[in-house]
Amino acid sequence: MKILIVDDDSTNSELIKEMVKYYLEDIELLDKSTIDITNDGTEAVKSFRQNEQDVIFMDVMMPQMDGFEATRQIRLLDTLKQPVIIMVTALDDIESVRKGFLNGASWYITKPYDMEVLEVLLNDIVAGKLYLQIEKESIVEKKISAKEFMSDFILEFTIDKLETLNDDMLKALNNFMTTDDKSYLLELSNGFLRYSEYIKETKEFDKIAFGLLEISEILKEIKDDFDREFFIDFMFGVLSDLKSWSENIFINQISIDIHYLDDSLISSIMQLRSLLKTDEELIEEEIDFF
Repeated sequence: MKILIVDDDSTNSELIKEMVKYYLEDIELLDKSTIDITNDGTEAVKSFRQNEQDVIFMDVMMPQMDGFEATRQIRLLDTLKQPVIIMVTALDDIESVRKGFLNGASWYITKPYDMEVLEVLLNDIVAGKLYLQIEKESIVEKKISAKEFMSDFILEFTIDKLETLNDDMLKALNNFMTTDDKSYLLELSNGFLRYSEYIKETKEFDKIAFGLLEISEILKEIKDDFDREFFIDFMFGVLSDLKSWSENIFINQISIDIHYLDDSLISSIMQLRSLLKTDEELIEEEIDFF
């Protein structure tokens, strides 16, 4: 098992390392495991890109790049596997927990560390049970690399059109951010609809098209009592993912799977629905992050 510990406090890093070593020794996996340590989110992304660790313990509050952004960037990497990312932080408020899972955390534990909780978590990881806040069934049926796809692709639409649609949505979101005029949310909804309609004729992208259509419909139902700041950050993230998706497939052709955004959109849809529910609705559903 390959493990990465990310924390700018060396005392915290060593504490987690000793706890993990104790556990691995107890189950006779210590000799077959490696434990790497970095003290910054940027280095964490670099380390995972090079070593593809199985488990990452990710601190949140770090200089240069925090744990939320580092987790998000790791999730966007075109890698053959994704790690279990355990956020370990003193931030225990509900918004921090939400933000952790929104950016791709598999698990969220708070300091001080509880060895019993850690043992239960590691037991399940070793057993192959990957904890995810968003339980979803993968909709990816077959991996197709961008180069493979583009070699046979009949250009039914252009990257310029997709960039224009993305820019229009970004403009609408920026306008909503500065004016609080909900008419711009309708423009944003229409933008997702146009993007969906534009790519749905290419059968390989029908899942993404459906996901964008769902987001378009959800945006039409926004009420007044929602976390506006968090919503804006969330939508900027979705638009950034779309831009990266189109560039990595049609321009750079570096994506190892043209479907890599499919599951991310499903997660985004579920997160968006949760975000826009009222506090009473959330209480009724008794949301349990663990």
